[in-house]
Amino acid sequence: MNKKDQRAPGRLLAFCLKVLTVEGDPGAAIYGTLTVGAVLAAESTRDIHLVSALFGTVVAVALYWLAHGYSAGMSRRLSNKTPLTWSGFRSDLRREWGIVEGAMVPLVPAFIAAGLGARPATVYALGLWIVAVSLIAYELLAGLAIGLRRLALLGQTAIGALLAIGIMALKVLLG
Repeated sequence: MNKKDQRAPGRLLAFCLKVLTVEGDPGAAIYGTLTVGAVLAAESTRDIHLVSALFGTVVAVALYWLAHGYSAGMSRRLSNKTPLTWSGFRSDLRREWGIVEGAMVPLVPAFIAAGLGARPATVYALGLWIVAVSLIAYELLAGLAIGLRRLALLGQTAIGALLAIGIMALKVLLG
């Protein structure tokens, strides 16, 4: 195997991590993905117009992002004994933008499916399955990125699977 062939899996892994997570803070992407999963699980049990439910999910993600940015900023301001400023708040929101990016992973396909006329149950199922697969993929890719093998990789990936099961259990419990 030549050097170019040896680098290919590393590049592919780096690309996948970049797409599925936010460089520097993949936790934010996970928060966004989980938020969408929880809201879709709850909304799927209600008799509400699909577009309203999807836009409600967008509003929930936006509020979560704003709250996360604001609370992180407050912690920083209290530690540094500095006042709230617009530039500081914008900076805090930029740091938390990964929440929105992580939310887009399941939301964009759900909006596309709804726009193509898919039934609400299909749109919710699509969104929830994308959330579940993403949570597993985050852990699998993170494990591969740090060089885990076999049982350690399986164990780490199982954490993502437990989160995915939690989202699916939420849907079952609510509806």
